[in-house]
Amino acid sequence: QEETLHEVRREVYDKLVEEAWRIAMRTRHYLTTQCLDTPCDSAWMMLYTRGSD
Repeated sequence: QEETLHEVRREVYDKLVEEAWRIAMRTRHYLTTQCLDTPCDSAWMMLYTRGSD
């Protein structure tokens, strides 16, 4: 019974860690996409459309 309890606790811990990792990755992706310029406002597009810095 002691070993079974240990296994169950380990499974719960693993699930909690996995969920925390998913939340962190989702947040990281969300922040990364928010930091990107829209293509028409990006520096390379301004250079392409206007022809100079």
